[in-house]
Amino acid sequence: MTTRRILGILLTVTCLPLFRVDSQAADITDRVIRMAVSFSETDPTMPWLRLQPGTRAGYAIRLDATRLIAPERIVRNAQVVYLLPPRSGSHYQAVVRHRDPHVGLALLELQEPHALPPLDRLAFEPLTAVTGNTIIVQCDETGNIETGTGIYLRSAVQPLPSGNQADLLVTLQVSRYVNGDGVPVFRGQGLAGMILAYDPTARNATVLPADTIRRYVEDVLTPPYHGFPSVGIEWTPLIDPAKRRYLGVTAPASGILVLDCLPGSAAESVLKPHDVILSIDGHPIDELGFYHDPVLGRLEFSHLIRSPRKPDSPIRLRIVRQAVEQDLPLTPARRQDTDNLIPENLEAEPEPFLITGGLVIRELTGRYLQSQGPTWIRDTDPRLVHTYLFRRNKPDFPGQRVVILSRVLPDPVNQGYENIADAIITHINGQPVRNIGDVFTIQDRDRVIHRVRLQGIETELVLDVEKRAEADNRISRQYRLPPVPFRRPATTVPMLDSSP
Repeated sequence: MTTRRILGILLTVTCLPLFRVDSQAADITDRVIRMAVSFSETDPTMPWLRLQPGTRAGYAIRLDATRLIAPERIVRNAQVVYLLPPRSGSHYQAVVRHRDPHVGLALLELQEPHALPPLDRLAFEPLTAVTGNTIIVQCDETGNIETGTGIYLRSAVQPLPSGNQADLLVTLQVSRYVNGDGVPVFRGQGLAGMILAYDPTARNATVLPADTIRRYVEDVLTPPYHGFPSVGIEWTPLIDPAKRRYLGVTAPASGILVLDCLPGSAAESVLKPHDVILSIDGHPIDELGFYHDPVLGRLEFSHLIRSPRKPDSPIRLRIVRQAVEQDLPLTPARRQDTDNLIPENLEAEPEPFLITGGLVIRELTGRYLQSQGPTWIRDTDPRLVHTYLFRRNKPDFPGQRVVILSRVLPDPVNQGYENIADAIITHINGQPVRNIGDVFTIQDRDRVIHRVRLQGIETELVLDVEKRAEADNRISRQYRLPPVPFRRPATTVPMLDSSP
């Protein structure tokens, strides 16, 4: 379906008259904008190809006269963003100014600054059990405004619907079917949250609360953007009484056990494996990793680190180390996807790769693995699955990645290797490979890749150097590639010294 056709459909439904709403909702409806987004992404398994353009629909919320906030996954890899106000047959284009998939939000800006009526700066209202019922505002299937109510059920730290990053989310029971991501939740005249997911069976909506949205907006509008902090530890509950005694934990029902500190994280130089964290900034942590928030109730301790503060704001830890209690200062820092051994690539950004002699060499990402389908854990090479599940956050040094031979494009030059796929590369031309930057360095230095060593295979893959030029031309024609060797450069991965 073309972008023009989609736009025509959306314009048809938005030209209808405004549905009558109650007086409390009359002002807040000016904040609600339908979005139609056309997007294009690279193929996760064949990164030299682009997938067919697609479309997404959802809602944006006006911050002021020219800027809007929207769910990040709706505008991800957007080519064109159309805004369709519910009381107008017009449409306007917006540009994506900033996206953060780890909090699930994006900032948009109108291309025409005076296209929409002016608005005061959006106010924010807390979303808690004591704030009472809330109002949701959306458009029905005919384009008319409709409202419903939301009843607070609970707050919990859980993964965002758009990724595996955990944040504080609120569950509301809503009176209407929610028909899109980004539907705003209001309390009075202020924004109380944004709906990110909806369960029609239970009629429950998963809401990103206003406190998180406000923090993101304040941060992104006052550059540089700092993001949301993390400590960078792996931990486990400490329930076993015998283990608690062994570690010297005397306080009952308190403390979590540190298993490991992620390389390059804020905790790496402060905490050690087998430390027990008893409290954070004076808030006791129980043996399951929860603390009592005076407003929201029982929450996972990560909320103490992620939500109330910006990165580089210190916290105070009370720990037990070798049976001795002590206080330690720690300064949480923002941890980005590119810090990991296996990035998720939630943004579906183009990934660097090299094709030579029919070998497709690339870095392993979570997006690549999960593109294999819902049974990827069962169907993918067990070594890749194990590395992803147990080591994806743990590079041995900054910039390290898992480089793989993802597939072989069959050709006489690689005969006998055509069935090899998803194998980890350890050496190329006798040199160790630590990321795709090393691969490019070796290619530029040696002019040709002719020996590839794979993990778990004693012999090397050897390609005929003399026949390479002819083979690359043949592969380029057969698979409709640009001239081979073909590569998409690494723009975000540091180049490492390729010496042993």
